[in-house]
Amino acid sequence: MADAAALSLVRRRFRRWLDGVGWPQDLGDEIIVAVDEAASNVVDHAYPGRRAGPMRIVARRLADGLRGHRHVEIAVRDWGRWQPAPTDPGYRGRGLAMMRAFMHRVDLWRMDEGTEVVMRSVAVGPG
Repeated sequence: MADAAALSLVRRRFRRWLDGVGWPQDLGDEIIVAVDEAASNVVDHAYPGRRAGPMRIVARRLADGLRGHRHVEIAVRDWGRWQPAPTDPGYRGRGLAMMRAFMHRVDLWRMDEGTEVVMRSVAVGPG
């Protein structure tokens, strides 16, 4: 469920997974920040007026052909409603910008039932 208590669990599980696939520590930190921002957006915005709703996070490591480079791709999905950004977000409203700063590519899909953010990391060498 997408609630604030789930965010620390998401960060811990991603750290373990990234360590398990041999991802460089500094680049793993950037991925964790991006995933945390995407999950936080679900918690904060996807289910207005409700305490929590479903959230799915799927991650996979991708190999890049003969060169042996690797990427991490993460999809964060909710089944809530898209909330347009306020005209004055105050100190908030920078989640997508942060995801884009830390990841090589970020695609956002708004659907009738929910939103999905798909992020791809920068390439790293064979490992």
